[in-house]
Amino acid sequence: HLSAFLYLMKGSYDNELTWPLRGEFKLVLLNQISDSEHHSVSIIFDATTPGDVSNRVMIGNTARGWGHQQFISNIDLHKITTTCQFLKDDSLFFQLICKL
Repeated sequence: HLSAFLYLMKGSYDNELTWPLRGEFKLVLLNQISDSEHHSVSIIFDATTPGDVSNRVMIGNTARGWGHQQFISNIDLHKITTTCQFLKDDSLFFQLICKL
């Protein structure tokens, strides 16, 4: 399986953000043959998200990751059909949609 995790990082705009982070992040693995059959998963930061994941990074550069250990199987990742191919020329393309 390919895993997918989001990590908060310390940044220059942290003083302008609201903490702890709340929102929905949709991670999309793009089909490189057509604009359909993409593979996606939502990663939610809400009141149940552990503080060490969603709070402002104060020590070090990154927080602990939050996401999915089994985002897509190796079989599905390497599968090629006439309408869908995720891995092409040793490259994967992702899109991240943020709703805060």
